[in-house]
Amino acid sequence: ALQTYNGGDKVGHIPLIRQYSNNVLDTLHWMQSKGSPVMDRVSQGAGALWQRTHQLDAPAGLGLIDPLYQSAVKQGVNFKLGMRVQDLILNDKGRVIGVTATDKVGNKYEFTSKDGVILATGGYSQNKEMRQKSAPHLTPEMVSTNQPGATGDGIVIATRHGADTTGMNYVQVYPLATPGTGALQGRARKMSGLDDVIDVNKNGERFVKEDARRDEFVAAIKKQPGGVVYDINDSSIVKPLNSFNEDVETLVSIGRIYKADSLADLAKQLGMPADKLEATVAEFNKMVEAKNDPKFGRKLFDRPIVKPPFYATPRAPSIHHTMGGLQISTNAQVLDKKGKPIPGLYAAGEVTGGIHGSNRLGGNATADVLTFGRIAAKSAVAHK
Repeated sequence: ALQTYNGGDKVGHIPLIRQYSNNVLDTLHWMQSKGSPVMDRVSQGAGALWQRTHQLDAPAGLGLIDPLYQSAVKQGVNFKLGMRVQDLILNDKGRVIGVTATDKVGNKYEFTSKDGVILATGGYSQNKEMRQKSAPHLTPEMVSTNQPGATGDGIVIATRHGADTTGMNYVQVYPLATPGTGALQGRARKMSGLDDVIDVNKNGERFVKEDARRDEFVAAIKKQPGGVVYDINDSSIVKPLNSFNEDVETLVSIGRIYKADSLADLAKQLGMPADKLEATVAEFNKMVEAKNDPKFGRKLFDRPIVKPPFYATPRAPSIHHTMGGLQISTNAQVLDKKGKPIPGLYAAGEVTGGIHGSNRLGGNATADVLTFGRIAAKSAVAHK
């Protein structure tokens, strides 16, 4: 809880942070009971600040979504795909009892429930108009790591009915996305942590501690030539398929990843001084042995970079997470501008605000989504 609070510059809402941190371990165990293949090794993702990330032995989000989907199917959940929610339906007492929606050809539908509505529509990183209004310091042309549907619809719809928002000016930029597209894919490794990776600029030099906060990392990258950096790692953490189920050799063949039998050859492919890259890796390997980084203060060390072939993955900043959103109670009830719950309306995940303050720590989004998703469901069924 304290790490999340401090990592968000102490502007997160303490009751929400406590509710999140007090329930997150139970969420992990619950997901394991549903069949999520949680790996034994605890690692540290980018911007996590601590080795506390439980990764899954499955590509991307499949190890989370599939067990939940299969469980829902067994319980008879009715999925309506290809629908866009347009608005909330309220009864004559002002309680939210459903939504209106349209399909791809414009047919209109109404869906109602005695238990109310849970908004889990994600953030607004793909809504440039909302983004610029909330965080004008970000350039409109910046790409996002997120799927195209992260357009803030849930926030727009809920505020239409008096919902309050919080922290809408807090938008996070991810330091290590694919240049040009903003995608998180294309890594040259199976694990998504930073334990065995260094980041260098076009001169073949480290310029920041790789376990820094994301905003610090982004600020450092912006000062580097071309605003582009390279993940450097050896083959000890590379499998045929990476964490997004992409074939690493295919990524090499299309130029998304660089591969070489020597650091000198890798540097040549990248157009950087070979002696600089070799010296940087040698210096890092000494740090691993000493478990000390006198240059930038990195704390995270696992294995040296010594086993050929060596890999380099181009990376650049991309808009990643919107910390702001709907104001909720600890029971995931959406609150109005007076701090009162809107009857029958609940929200969970990136559509909400207040948990992550000004800076979400790496690994805290998935945990937030699942934890408050469960809380929202329990609250809706209990009609809190």
